[in-house]
Amino acid sequence: MAKKKEKPQVINNIKELNLEIDYDKLAEAIVKAQKKAEETTVEEKTPKKKVNIFKAIFDIIFDRNKTNGKFLPEAMSELICFMFNALVGITLGFSGAMLLSAIYAVSKFFKGEFVALECIIIVLICLILTVIGVMLSLLMRVVANDIKNERDKHYLLSIISTITGFIAMIVALVALFKGVR
Repeated sequence: MAKKKEKPQVINNIKELNLEIDYDKLAEAIVKAQKKAEETTVEEKTPKKKVNIFKAIFDIIFDRNKTNGKFLPEAMSELICFMFNALVGITLGFSGAMLLSAIYAVSKFFKGEFVALECIIIVLICLILTVIGVMLSLLMRVVANDIKNERDKHYLLSIISTITGFIAMIVALVALFKGVR
């Protein structure tokens, strides 16, 4: 046999309900919850302990297990920071080359080898690419600074995998266009 469902209790006289709210207790509960939330965020923001890489390498060579799992995230974040800082150097070098190209176009114009419209177009394109390169380098520098403080191994590994895939895609595109000739 199936159980009988209980009918919801209907309140006939609404005056019997006590709908008063004790605002003092509510305020105390909110303040207590806010303090607890602040304490948990302070605990999460404790300063990280720097790992001495040379000491860690020494421990690895002599097979001592003293890194306590802190070496891998540190090494991965340093590797990613190095990659992003290398990209910053590459994009700044590209921006400098574009700026030099604009100066070269202006010098060709004054020698009479370029028409004014050609020179203006070349200079504008070079300046736009210079600004884009500088903005990209600033963005990559900010990303490098953010990643330097990251300690989640899985997050860092996914970043390394993404960068590796992106580099593989660029190599494949270069090989594709090189084979087109």
